[in-house]
Amino acid sequence: MGNLCVKITSKKGSKKSQDGLKQCKVVFVTGGPGSGKGTQCEKILNDFDVGHVSTGDLIRAEVESGSERATQLKETMEKGELVSLDIVLELLREHLSKNSTKHKGFLVDGFPREMDQATRFEKEVVECLCMVYMDASEEVMKERILERAKTSGRSDDNEETIVKRIATFKENNDAIVKHFEEKSKLVKIDCNGSDIDAIYSSVKEALEKAGLALKGSEEAPAEVPGVTEGTEEEKKEEKTEETKDEPKENGDAASPAKEAPPEKKEEEEAPAQAAE
Repeated sequence: MGNLCVKITSKKGSKKSQDGLKQCKVVFVTGGPGSGKGTQCEKILNDFDVGHVSTGDLIRAEVESGSERATQLKETMEKGELVSLDIVLELLREHLSKNSTKHKGFLVDGFPREMDQATRFEKEVVECLCMVYMDASEEVMKERILERAKTSGRSDDNEETIVKRIATFKENNDAIVKHFEEKSKLVKIDCNGSDIDAIYSSVKEALEKAGLALKGSEEAPAEVPGVTEGTEEEKKEEKTEETKDEPKENGDAASPAKEAPPEKKEEEEAPAQAAE
C-alpha cells in the first residue's frame, strides 16, 4: 500500500502554482467537538481574504471525482481504514497550489490532528502562519454537544460517544499545542464563554497581528517588517540627496522644479510597497 501511495501522489504542479504555494499564508484551526470552531471559522471567512478547506471535504470530493485515486480511496474507506497521510498531504498541496492566487491565505479546518500531520505538512507542503486553538473545557464541550443533540439527529451526539471523542482529541492535541507554542505560532483562544462575538473579537485581533489580510485590504499586516527595509532605503536616498545638494550650496539655490522628482519618487514608491 505504501508503494501504491507513492505512485498515486507523484503528480507535481506547475512552477507557477508552486511559487504561489510558497506565498500562501496557511492557518491551522483546531478545537475539540463543541468548542465552537465551526462558528468562528465562518466569522473569519466573512472578514478575512482567505479560503477554507478541510481534509474530510477534500477526500469526499476526490472520491466523487471518479479518478484513479478515487477508486483507491473508496476501497480504503470501505475497509474502514484511515486514508494515508501521504494522500492527505497531496490533496492539500494540490488544492492550495491550485487556489493560491484566489486568496491571500487559507484556513485548514480541523488540521492537524496528530503530530506527524503537523510536522510533515510544514516540511512537505508549506510552513503555516500560525495555529488557532479554540480552547474549551471538557465540561463546556460536553454540555454544548448534548444541547445540540436535541435537534441535530446525529448518532454520535450521545454522552458516551462524546466523552470518547473529547478524550481522543485531548490526547493528540496537547502535544500539537505544545509544538506550535514552542515555535511561537500558537494562537490560543478561550472559548468557554457564551458571547460568540466577544470570542471572535479575540480571534480577529490575533489573526490581524499574525499577518492575515482582511478583505479589501491593500496591505497585509505581515508586510510590517518591510517598513524597516523602507526606512533603510530612505536613509540611503537622503545621503544621496545630501551628496547631490552639496555643490548647490556654493551655487544657485535649487529650483522647485529640480527638487520635485525625489518627492514624486517617494509618492510613487508608497503605493508600490502597499501593493506588495
